[in-house]
Amino acid sequence: MSESASKWLNDVVAALPSERVCLGRATSAAYTSDPAMLSFILARYKFAAKMLTSKGRVLEIGCGDAFGSPLAKRWPIMLRGSAFPT
Repeated sequence: MSESASKWLNDVVAALPSERVCLGRATSAAYTSDPAMLSFILARYKFAAKMLTSKGRVLEIGCGDAFGSPLAKRWPIMLRGSAFPT
C-alpha cells in the first residue's frame, strides 16, 4: 500500500465514531434481507428534514425504531418520534 493510501485509510479510521451503534429490530431485519432499503429510508429522512427545517419542531408518528432520526440532527429541527409496540 502506498504511503498516501495508508494515510488516507488512517484518516478514515480516525474519523469513525468510537461509540457502538445498535440497530433496532426492524432496521436489523431490513439490513439482513434488503440492505438497499436502508439507503431509501435515509434518503426519505434527509428529504423530510430539509423540507421541515423551517418548522422547527416535528412529530413523527409510527417511526418504528427511528433509524433515520439521527439524520435530523444535521438540520435545526427538534424531532420526536412515537410508535406503537408490535
